[in-house]
Amino acid sequence: MPQQKKPPVIPSRPKVKPPSRSKGAVAERKLPLEWYYISFASDSEFLGSVIVEAHGPLTAVERATERGINPGGEAACAAVGVKHLRKVQLDLVNKLLTEAQVRGRLGGTGIWG
Repeated sequence: MPQQKKPPVIPSRPKVKPPSRSKGAVAERKLPLEWYYISFASDSEFLGSVIVEAHGPLTAVERATERGINPGGEAACAAVGVKHLRKVQLDLVNKLLTEAQVRGRLGGTGIWG
């Protein structure tokens, strides 16, 4: 008797958290998109940094979380000015950056250093 083939397994899509409905996040979504640098840290250590495109600081952290690149901890967020955008290479956006990458590839202790 020939073996029956098992049907292919279709991977399930990850659940995506709906966007925040807080007044601040809703108001932010009306602003134009720009690039944001977010630094994550615990009380005792640096956890990583990310550069994401968002409408403001709240939606920047939200986007990092959606992409699975928010390591937790406290977040410090700032818009990346046009002057500093030239330092940001495409392979550095939308991924969690180590301290070595921040220091070596972004010119110091962040993109302003």
